[in-house]
Amino acid sequence: MGTEPIRCSRCIMPSTYPGISFGQDGTCSICQHFDRTLGRWYLDERMRVRAGERLSRIVESARKKKREYDCIVPTSGGRDSLYVLHLSATKLNLRPLVFTVDNGFWAPEARQNLEAVVTALGLSHLVYRPDQIRPLAGLFFRETRDFCAPCNFYIFHKTAEVAGRYGIPLVMMGGCQRLDRIMPIAPDPWQFRRVMKSNCPRDLVREHRQLDSHYFRYYLRGGRRVQPLDFIDWNHEDRRRVLESRYGIRVLNEHEDCLAHETVSYLSSRTSRLRRHGMTFATLKYSQLVRNSVITRDEALERVASSDPVQPPASLVSVMEAVGVGPNELEGLLCQSPDVQRYRTLPGIVSGWWRQVCYRHGLGDSRFFPDL
Repeated sequence: MGTEPIRCSRCIMPSTYPGISFGQDGTCSICQHFDRTLGRWYLDERMRVRAGERLSRIVESARKKKREYDCIVPTSGGRDSLYVLHLSATKLNLRPLVFTVDNGFWAPEARQNLEAVVTALGLSHLVYRPDQIRPLAGLFFRETRDFCAPCNFYIFHKTAEVAGRYGIPLVMMGGCQRLDRIMPIAPDPWQFRRVMKSNCPRDLVREHRQLDSHYFRYYLRGGRRVQPLDFIDWNHEDRRRVLESRYGIRVLNEHEDCLAHETVSYLSSRTSRLRRHGMTFATLKYSQLVRNSVITRDEALERVASSDPVQPPASLVSVMEAVGVGPNELEGLLCQSPDVQRYRTLPGIVSGWWRQVCYRHGLGDSRFFPDL
């Protein structure tokens, strides 16, 4: 029976995590990095004031362009992006275009919630349904064990393409750096391209390259993307109360807007590279919530212990068959590690190294390529 690893005295990060170190008080280098960067939000009132002023300037700049839409909000009815949509249209007085990428697993209740908000606010809503997301999810799971990579690609890249087409100056995203998982690893866009090039038909690779081109062109020509929740004080319960009372909906929990979320959670727990270090993504997630004083350290330990799914969810077979992976193939894939080394590239290696350096030494934003 293995011994329990030493854990940070503040969060729950274990000593087995690569590159981690501990100070004399027992706090880990990740907590120390947080305090030097994002954690200053809670200690420096001037930082919060400046953040609000900066958001106001960004919003005013978008309004001054006097386009049909001031911003685009990509959302499928999840709790973060739904609140950003509400915030954009009400508190910030922007004219948003609502944009949804339907990955084939869009939960009906999330769709109904989004329709209720869109109708109440009188907004325009575009829905994009690419047929290739499901087979690509199967491909990327086979090759890299990253089920969600194609969906994330289309959300970011197609949003930029639509924003460029309509001349929209601002992309408003859900999420918040202070609460999102912080780790010195990130999606590798070069690996994504190599997987596509090695396994997909030429017409699909060509479409991918075109979306890449639209993405970079939009941001090089002055398009901006922000997470408004980075600039304001908020908490989950207040947000939930506002949305439910105003729009008469039940706000879903994290990731419940996707019918595949339980399957993805199970697959991640089985295949994550973090397993070899005696932890899962839940460890990262709940450690970050502890740093933000959202939950206590004891609560984080309890949640990690209960969040590791032992039994496969009821949706596992149907979701995997929808992406072209049968039960027998799935069992084989879960028992072996993917050969991702053949998809590595020099730019990906360099960006990963730079992220590690920034992360360990607190050099600004450690996400070297946060958008790809």
